[in-house]
Amino acid sequence: QAYASGRIQKITPPLPEPVLAFSQAGYLPSQRKKAVLAFDPAASPRDPRFTIRRFPEDHVVLQGKFEPVPKSFWESREWTADFSGVCEPGSYWIEASWREGKETKKLRSSMFEIDPLLYRLRLIPSQLSFFHELRCGRRCHADSPVPGGYHDATGDWSARMWSMPHVAYGLARYLEVDPDGSDDAREELAYAVDWCLKMQGDNGEVWAGVVPPKETSDIQVRPWEEKAGRTVQKTDSLGSRLSYVAGLARAAKVLKTIDAPLGQKTLAAAVKSWVFTQKEIQQDPAKLGDTGDMGNWIWANMQLFGATDDSPYLEEAKIWATRQIERQHRKPGDVQDAAVCGDFFDSEKMEQFGRHQYKTFHQIGIYAGLIDLHAALPPSDPLWWPVHAALERLVHGYFQP
Repeated sequence: QAYASGRIQKITPPLPEPVLAFSQAGYLPSQRKKAVLAFDPAASPRDPRFTIRRFPEDHVVLQGKFEPVPKSFWESREWTADFSGVCEPGSYWIEASWREGKETKKLRSSMFEIDPLLYRLRLIPSQLSFFHELRCGRRCHADSPVPGGYHDATGDWSARMWSMPHVAYGLARYLEVDPDGSDDAREELAYAVDWCLKMQGDNGEVWAGVVPPKETSDIQVRPWEEKAGRTVQKTDSLGSRLSYVAGLARAAKVLKTIDAPLGQKTLAAAVKSWVFTQKEIQQDPAKLGDTGDMGNWIWANMQLFGATDDSPYLEEAKIWATRQIERQHRKPGDVQDAAVCGDFFDSEKMEQFGRHQYKTFHQIGIYAGLIDLHAALPPSDPLWWPVHAALERLVHGYFQP
């Protein structure tokens, strides 16, 4: 309107409102508790302070100053409040105050809980609800060639095998820790496993996913708006297949007490892919040249050993663990500006360490296999101490730094 009327003027938009961020899920009594107060970079607040109040009494539990963050993570000016000293279970809220010019401004949070049962009461139900909403076929892709699975990510509404075994593994671990856990967890475990079983070839190969024509989706398209036909991506990779064996073996162990027939099918599928993989490795040991694959093979064997108590799986894991430990970086200071002592080289040449940000996922077996092996071996076994020492180096030389 200003342009059309000829009265062109500079318009200064208002600054974004300040944000008071905290854990909406709540806090455990003994954990570190922080809140973040964030302003637009152009704002000039002074002396920000916080007050923790208890609900419903509304009495003050703690007061303190926000501490400035020297280097903000977002494009904003940030301050943090540490209220770790508030440990009594109950309901609370935070009030932030600061000076702008001659005014005192205030911002109040919504309620949050401090509770020793926080994970069971809040975090796990929200996670299971998240899984349920990500189900492929719930409101979309009714004509999928292999119904089921979970959408992988926004802009990638495929169902992928690189992530599904980890979902099955995680749900199984939760039900081990909390056998009386919710029916939702048991349902999601069965749902995840069902799709994995459908994605296995007759010979033990494991298919990569169910994808749209261009493999990924338009970032603007919601899953129920994606109309293009999907196909099964019948490519098999060693990495996905090994995590498939590990994830399904762990799931089978839990399903044995929940749904025995499904548990038997799940274990049979894990064994079938293990047999296929072992033949590959026997024909060409260089198949496990990559330390990530080697670690995942150890992990897969240890998970099958845990599900069956069959010693050949344990013996196979021990053979390869000896080779993996030989690749550990044991000399602090050898790699400039990299805190990697205790981590594992990618290959026998011991030249590089690979993409560390993915090791907790695609290459989790580099670490998980040795951890499982350490737990299974008696201290009298000659391999127990080398594995123990390798894990000590890993924790103190890599994880902690």
